[in-house]
Amino acid sequence: FPPSFVTQPVSQTNLYGGTANFTAAVSGTEPLFFQWRKDGTNLVNGGPIYGVNSNTLALPNIQFADGGNYAVVVTN
Repeated sequence: FPPSFVTQPVSQTNLYGGTANFTAAVSGTEPLFFQWRKDGTNLVNGGPIYGVNSNTLALPNIQFADGGNYAVVVTN
C-alpha cells in the first residue's frame, strides 16, 4: 500500500536557541523512506540538523536562518 499520513507534522513557532522537532506518523507497505525539505530543498544531516531520513526531524539551537517551510516526502 502507498504511504498515508496518520499524523502530519505540525507548524511551530520557536524561540531563538530553542529546539524544533517535526514528526510524521505514516502507514503503508514497508520499507518507508523519508526525506525532509526546507523551502522545497532536500535537507541533509549535519551541523545541528539530524533525522532528515526518519519520521522525526530535529533542529536544536534554532537560529533566525532556520525559519522557513518544512515538509516531509514519504515514499515506498
